[in-house]
Amino acid sequence: MILLAAGSPDSIRKLSDIARPITHEGTLVVLGCGNLGRKLVEIFTDAGEEFSVVDAAEGVGIDIVGDVLDPLTLERASVATARAVVITLGSDNAALLATTVVRDLAPDVPIIASADLAKNVSRIHRAGADFVLSISQVAGQLLIHHVLHQSAPNRSRITVVRFGPGRLTADNPLANQIRESTGCSVVAVERGGQVLTDISPSFALREDDAMFVCGTPDALRRYDEEFPDARQ
Repeated sequence: MILLAAGSPDSIRKLSDIARPITHEGTLVVLGCGNLGRKLVEIFTDAGEEFSVVDAAEGVGIDIVGDVLDPLTLERASVATARAVVITLGSDNAALLATTVVRDLAPDVPIIASADLAKNVSRIHRAGADFVLSISQVAGQLLIHHVLHQSAPNRSRITVVRFGPGRLTADNPLANQIRESTGCSVVAVERGGQVLTDISPSFALREDDAMFVCGTPDALRRYDEEFPDARQ
């Protein structure tokens, strides 16, 4: 599961303290040194990052030679104290297994994994990865951006839309089961030029307030149908 959050910079910082953030200290451990792994090594080197590379075969830039699915190899790579572990292996099955092994050894270390096929992204997430990127999906989006100069469509895209209170005026926006009836969430209210994200149970909407409502396209359509007088 990927948690999507909307809020002020301060509230996002507070959330990052609770969630599993990637810190700015420690060693990045890269498992696998194929084409993607070598590119990451170039990027980390140019950025001056501290990292180590684990691969099954000896080669230039390989710090530890061994089976990336072997807990002893991963212990030699100090994955338990890593800043993050990046998994770039030759197959999605290998990435899935490596994610499982790394998560057992390092319950609190962020895991970033690549997947060849988009359909395997959720499987690797369930195995314990925090971030999974499908190479085919990312490549397709980049091609569409460069060829058509637009973003690739995403059926599950989440957007935030500004609505007026409409018939919710004088009510608390969190006490009307908006989420249950439409699938949308009220993430903030704008009042007098200020955006309020901390909405108390005693808060009541004013006629000149604006609500920021977050949801998928289908959920926002349901919100429009439920509150037809709210669109600004």
